[in-house]
Amino acid sequence: MSFFKPWTSGRAATRRHAVQAGLVPRQALKELVLHDPDFWVRKVALWQIRNQTMLQELAQSDTDPLMRQAAVKELLDQAVLEAVARLDTVGWVREAAVKKVLDQAVLQEIAWSDEDQRVVQAAAERLTSHAVQIAAGKGLGTHTFDGCVCSRCGKLSHRWVQAYTNNPYYEVTVCARCNIEDPLA
Repeated sequence: MSFFKPWTSGRAATRRHAVQAGLVPRQALKELVLHDPDFWVRKVALWQIRNQTMLQELAQSDTDPLMRQAAVKELLDQAVLEAVARLDTVGWVREAAVKKVLDQAVLQEIAWSDEDQRVVQAAAERLTSHAVQIAAGKGLGTHTFDGCVCSRCGKLSHRWVQAYTNNPYYEVTVCARCNIEDPLA
């Protein structure tokens, strides 16, 4: 005698309802998360799984950015969240990871280096001290040199770095964001 297994149905809605009702065994849930062709079945199955190892794998290597983002939202491992925040190819997946990163140094690095304004904004909002927010103000100000003015207090805040000129014996101090030379150096 064979029993009907609703999670094997050809209809995505039936599979999704089976997952929501808790009728799917743990191993079958994993298979649905990894291989079901319907995004919503995969996402509902993901909500049922609390296995952090599987979430890490999905967050870092799933081909569907929506699944990577959903996995990131459930993930607790800071090292994996930091890796996704730095390396994922899709900006809104990086943004979801940044919103869960706790390490202030990592957030500051992402605020300096990411090209996506939403990711920069999310990182700057997660920084705890106002001084650090000024330092990470890339793209948040209204100064001619984008990102060199704090949007909260209006303080000019360049990120000074040493740079070489055409003459290898002469180095100058320039802003890493707007490239103007430090008048006080």
